Amino acid sequence: ALGDFVTQLILGAMLRLRARSVYNTPRGVPPAPPLECYGRGIRRIPWLLVTEVLRNVVLAVAASFIVLPTAFARFSGATALQDLSRNIALLVVAGVFVLPSLFAVYRLAVATEAVVLDEHDLGGAFQSSYRLMRGHLERWVELILSSGLVVLLPAALIAALSLAIPVLSGFVSLTLFWLIVAAVWPVIQYAWTFFYLRLVEIREPVAQEPSIPVGTDVLT
Repeated sequence: ALGDFVTQLILGAMLRLRARSVYNTPRGVPPAPPLECYGRGIRRIPWLLVTEVLRNVVLAVAASFIVLPTAFARFSGATALQDLSRNIALLVVAGVFVLPSLFAVYRLAVATEAVVLDEHDLGGAFQSSYRLMRGHLERWVELILSSGLVVLLPAALIAALSLAIPVLSGFVSLTLFWLIVAAVWPVIQYAWTFFYLRLVEIREPVAQEPSIPVGTDVLT
């Protein structure tokens, strides 16, 4: 699992840099060579690792505020009426923490893209992601749903095939699932990278061409 995590970090850094090499380039311009992107990406691995781990810790802490209150709820038929008010209060507390938790997930969504492509440390990546994601909640939700469907649809297909064909169940179905995930993961990575690059493009002011005074000969 540790080797898989490190491999994904290295490959993810390379894919982000390769995606940026073709973003808003003229038709026919080839992407940067993979080895060059690997070399530049590996230099960003230390800060990418720190950013990825700390972001996941923040997300885990945020999620725990939702799950922890429900852990104290009591669902027993014998004491259902006595525990009703207690359970409702715990569910309300969990619901109160839903919005702050989603806010943390939402505003730190492109921190890893920032640390690979533009920022130099963890603080800069978090600040950049926090600023860039402001006002783009609906696009973030669309991308989350699209990324999830890209993985869940093949998983559902494999599950159906394993039920219809018993020989595909167990280790075989798990192997097929991971092969499909490995095949579609670069597509998801490219989508998030282009999303981040578009956010940066929106934030940075576009250089305006100098206006031409009325009556000036354009040819001159």
